[in-house]
Amino acid sequence: MTRAGDPILRRPGACTPEQRAGFAELVCEGFNSHRDTLGARILAARSLGFHYTDGSLCGIAALKPPDAATRSLIFHGAGATASPDDYHDELGWLYVVPERRRQGIAGDLVKRLLATVPAAPVFATTRRDNAPAQQLLRAFAFRRVGQPFRRRDEELLLFLRPG
Repeated sequence: MTRAGDPILRRPGACTPEQRAGFAELVCEGFNSHRDTLGARILAARSLGFHYTDGSLCGIAALKPPDAATRSLIFHGAGATASPDDYHDELGWLYVVPERRRQGIAGDLVKRLLATVPAAPVFATTRRDNAPAQQLLRAFAFRRVGQPFRRRDEELLLFLRPG
């Protein structure tokens, strides 16, 4: 069992089916995600982050490589002047169950994931009304660019961390 404060990172293919299923459940709990394609998108991620407390999965995050069309759609939607071709990694699916928030779990996950790509440009999106996520991204040298944009019935903000 992992003690609190120690996120684990795994490549999706090295995860057990139960770990991937638990990850998917939290993605569905926290995001407006298309469940029918979620399994394939999880398997395509570069790295999955898991945080367990008392043996229960309570936080997740991932580094994922969105395709060029998806990156272009996001950057264009936000009106970003940066090129989406320079940002191949997305920090995403960052979610902590409500009863475990404000305990540093999200920060631990982000720190571990970003340490795997220390010099790479990374982007992230977050809901416009998610001030804690925006604050966390800023703490890790992400800066907000462009304007709010709509995707899947949500208003999102784009954040970039240059390499």
